[in-house]
Amino acid sequence: MCGIFGYFFQAPLGIEECLNVLGKLEVSKLEVDHSPVGGHGAGLLLMKEGGLDVVKTGKKEGSPVEELRGLVEGRWIQQGYSSSSLIMGHVRRASEEFKDTIPFPETTQPYLAECMGEVRIVSLHNGKLANYKELFEGFSLSHRLESPSRQLIDSEIFPHLFEEIFSSQPDVERSIEILWGKIEGEGNALTLLIEREGKIWLSFLYKGKARGLVIWQSGKGGVIFSSRRDPVLRYLKPFMDLWGFRETLFIPPREPRFFKKVFSWG
Repeated sequence: MCGIFGYFFQAPLGIEECLNVLGKLEVSKLEVDHSPVGGHGAGLLLMKEGGLDVVKTGKKEGSPVEELRGLVEGRWIQQGYSSSSLIMGHVRRASEEFKDTIPFPETTQPYLAECMGEVRIVSLHNGKLANYKELFEGFSLSHRLESPSRQLIDSEIFPHLFEEIFSSQPDVERSIEILWGKIEGEGNALTLLIEREGKIWLSFLYKGKARGLVIWQSGKGGVIFSSRRDPVLRYLKPFMDLWGFRETLFIPPREPRFFKKVFSWG
């Protein structure tokens, strides 16, 4: 069970601040938790020059977020990318089924699928997709997945499942609804970002008992989301106050809840 964080707004947000949020999220543990939400891997995605780029790391020594910080410095910061209007991050806590995959970046999120060319899908997930093998075996398109080189990870199914659905039913919001209906498991929190021809959709599904979800919205059209409230407020509150972000959803960790929402821009 993992931790997620994301930001989409017209005003660029600093990558350093996002890494600070992930670092705090990585060690977040409440009384209802058996373990922190991270510690087994970390990843960050951002939009730059109209493209999407991902940096990820597995668990080597020490904090994966600190390892990620060094990778980001070399790949983005030194190249002049210090902020972005779209950032999505993940800290991993692998279940027993996937414990042998902890060292590998290929088994860490976010996952980015671009197999169709015309549409790009990013997924952040915490929970357990119970029917992931069945869904994978039903794929009919040619897909480029990262995790099977180590071990197929349930979370990587989501963006490619969207591609499968969208290929035969090319309406984004209808495809999202169909995908939601295929998810099985006692607790899942899923965020999908879909980009097509300059338009962006951001969808949320929370089903059962997962690690929690908080969403903040700005009246100017921005969205911030996270599995936990405190890491975001600790590092981003002045920025959020400046742009009028207000909390619009709070689902406590381990509390059974059903929630779904789609935002769109462009």
